[in-house]
Amino acid sequence: ALEELTRRATKEGFDVYTAPEIATLIFNSGFSFPTDRDGVFNFQKSMLRMQLTLERSMTNLAAHTGRPSIIVFDRGMMDAKGYMDAEMWDKVLSHVDLRHPVTEDYVRGRYDGVIHLVTAANGASKWYKWGKTKDDCGHEVFRKESPAEAIALDDQMIRVWSGHPRHIVIGNTEEGFSSKLERAANAVLGIAKEAHPQEYQKAQGIGPQLKSLFGFAK
Repeated sequence: ALEELTRRATKEGFDVYTAPEIATLIFNSGFSFPTDRDGVFNFQKSMLRMQLTLERSMTNLAAHTGRPSIIVFDRGMMDAKGYMDAEMWDKVLSHVDLRHPVTEDYVRGRYDGVIHLVTAANGASKWYKWGKTKDDCGHEVFRKESPAEAIALDDQMIRVWSGHPRHIVIGNTEEGFSSKLERAANAVLGIAKEAHPQEYQKAQGIGPQLKSLFGFAK
């Protein structure tokens, strides 16, 4: 999905930046998910702190280029809510940034849009990968959920993001994965146009220049 989005958005004149998934980064560093409640709290708090720092840093770097940019985060901070009860979620939020209060409204407001790609386990089960595996870009990832657990968690993710005004769910259809990617890319570009019309217009001026210099496959 990220490769298709990058191709499409670059063709339209945007610079595209993609952030790693924090949980995968932690697991690939050798850490395991804790089993006790205090350990889970510390893990989730640390993960969200890393996520927020990464988001703020990448946003700052992109802004200083002066170019129309799209930053794609593989996961958003609200995702963490789906992995804990309400009491722990409130506690984690209160410890993410001790200088500035972090609320759900603040978290949702950090993202211009939320694109939810429905798990392959729901409607395209033969393509679902779990355990220690590789994603579509060949990167090592860890997915502990069975297909049934993945569907349940997927539904939970849809619920936790339901309050976002630009929450778009991309399901699996008979047209296949390429259609899913195209719909996702269209959604991201539509969000960019709606949320930042001036930057979108700037990108439209850059796109034709790039096409004449390098050319792009259709």
